[in-house]
Amino acid sequence: STQSTWEVSSFHLVSQTVNMGASNSLPSGDRRRLLVIGGGYTAFWLIPALEKEGFYDVTLVDRKDYWENNTAGVRFFVQPEFHTRTSIKYSDWFKSTQFVQGEAISVNDTQAEVRTPTGEVIKLSFDACILATGSSYNSVWKAEDTSLSDRRSTIETFSARLKQANHVVVVGGGATGVEFATEIRGVYPSKKITIVHSGDRVLPKNPLKASRLAAARLAALNVDVILNDKVVETSADGVVRTTGGKTIDGDCVIQASGPTMNSAFVSKLLPDAVDPKRGEVKTTLTMQVEHHPSLFAIGDVWNLPQEKTAFSLKDSAPFLVGNLNRYFRGVPLKRWSPSKQAQFPGLIIMGPKYGILSLGPVMTFALAKASSIKEDFWTTLPGLKRKGQK
Repeated sequence: STQSTWEVSSFHLVSQTVNMGASNSLPSGDRRRLLVIGGGYTAFWLIPALEKEGFYDVTLVDRKDYWENNTAGVRFFVQPEFHTRTSIKYSDWFKSTQFVQGEAISVNDTQAEVRTPTGEVIKLSFDACILATGSSYNSVWKAEDTSLSDRRSTIETFSARLKQANHVVVVGGGATGVEFATEIRGVYPSKKITIVHSGDRVLPKNPLKASRLAAARLAALNVDVILNDKVVETSADGVVRTTGGKTIDGDCVIQASGPTMNSAFVSKLLPDAVDPKRGEVKTTLTMQVEHHPSLFAIGDVWNLPQEKTAFSLKDSAPFLVGNLNRYFRGVPLKRWSPSKQAQFPGLIIMGPKYGILSLGPVMTFALAKASSIKEDFWTTLPGLKRKGQK
């Protein structure tokens, strides 16, 4: 695939974030050490704003040397060349933030331990720490590769396997599973595609109308949907068995359900901070970790009542910036109240010319240009553009 070079550009929403935090700024010259653990969407919303604030010495820890828009995986696993438009190495992005590649292995109220790629364990002290480690799947869906070159190799390999497959089985009928199945259908009109979903309707986190529209679209695209059944076994060659006794002879299986929260490093020293059943970090409405005010949490890893989507961070990330400023000024922090729209995935694409947009609990409709809107979101959310592009 063709390599692309990127540069950071200004981004309207980031500018709004900076303005929100400015009124709560620290006194001039009073700097604070801020550690951000996890380089997903939260980092792209937070770090440009924190750098603009001018009084944080920011360090980002991530086990990968790159960022990718993993929601675009529904497309770049089908069309690998698309990955070059939705990923960037951290070294090509930062202005003043220090990047440390490694995996966080523990954290307390004042410092974190990080294991670097060489196996060395280092300690990073901080005045405040943001836990933004997200979630992971037992799948190629979210990156396990620590280098950008390895990640692109993994994507190429999986895409080749997908191309050769006769029957693709998608496990999970939420937003990711539905989008993945319909992206595959858009490129491969004759493949057999089956979605296996444990619930009684696809898009279970969306309004009922969205589920009905999606079910009709899937039927029109000749995508089989099995509801109220759960995959219990998948063989190496792609044969799937379910709790309902079904055997599905697939030869390519895509896992799009059952995320695991990346919080084990938190519970190692702070077991009271993590829900033992769900693995989520216990977070107050001020976005602080319960009983640990120097630790903040955001994104997939927290347990606040907000749908865990990249788009929802456009509201929660600037709010966190404001509360960090208040924390260091010693004034009361504000309490987060998620919008109703942020409680479910808003825009679901279902092929190149169809999508479903939910703007509220009772406002859902089909949208012909959904794919082009989502592609803009995938490629411009980070505020990046090709060098030379105006």
